[in-house]
Amino acid sequence: MPPITIHPDNPKLFLFRGAPRVLVTATEHYGAVMNRPFRFARYLADAAERGITCTRLFVLFREMQSVLNPYSTCKPESLDYIAPYPRTGPGTALDGQPRFDLSGWNPEFFDRLERFLTLASEYGIIVEITLLSNTYGDGVWALQALHPANNLDGWTDIPWADYMSTRHPALFARQVAHVRKIVECTRRFDNVIYEICNEPGGEAYHGAPTLAEVNAWQEALAREVRAVDDTHLIAGQEAFAYRLPDESRRSGPDVFQFADASFTMPSTLSTCTRCPTWSTAVRTTTSAPSCRGSCACASCATTAWRSTPSANR
Repeated sequence: MPPITIHPDNPKLFLFRGAPRVLVTATEHYGAVMNRPFRFARYLADAAERGITCTRLFVLFREMQSVLNPYSTCKPESLDYIAPYPRTGPGTALDGQPRFDLSGWNPEFFDRLERFLTLASEYGIIVEITLLSNTYGDGVWALQALHPANNLDGWTDIPWADYMSTRHPALFARQVAHVRKIVECTRRFDNVIYEICNEPGGEAYHGAPTLAEVNAWQEALAREVRAVDDTHLIAGQEAFAYRLPDESRRSGPDVFQFADASFTMPSTLSTCTRCPTWSTAVRTTTSAPSCRGSCACASCATTAWRSTPSANR
């Protein structure tokens, strides 16, 4: 059975198992596989009962717990975090657990991944597998398996924003290996879409990767997906800019804007494509919902807005 694809007669629809398909989802359970206590069988059964046809799955990125947003499935306790890599040590990572061996693969993770996708397939639920993610800042970056302090590869310090670039060949090689491994293990499923990166962003600070660098990194990883699999859809979005072009010349509070100069952001699903080139379709942001607390502004008393819906939480 060919995998889900864009409907040949109506690009606003998908074609899945011979029938038109609209993707309906209302979930935040991105960490269903990585979070050991999470009962994903119960979740998928409930989703199917309620007519949910799509779910999103992070396979490496781990979110940070905070006072205002303490829990989601993507914020497991360190003892419950299941990564694609085994935690063997020697030495401890920044979360106090053994460091990751990036040269090996964790059987527990891939067993859960297989079972999750199999069950989702039985329910006819599409799974958007999110291969990598923005790490947003030093605190979240410190939780990730590819942070230099958390694995055995012996890298020197890598700034968090450089994660979304090819500036560090050894880091990029590990990202490529991760992407290819996930695709190799999941390409037999017809209910899978691959997403290169969650909320890719560039120009976060002076000297950080530019938008062009971040997009080139995504395109390079998309080519790696295509080297392993040439049939599944790839979903993606062009990198957003953290700062407006003239922000350094503004006076007043230091408020970061998650939008590019034209205040447009690509729509993730409308950029599904079977080649590594991103679609030009965009969704115009006409309003600015406010968020408080764990936003990227100078202080939690200042409101800021983010142009990606999932960031407004």
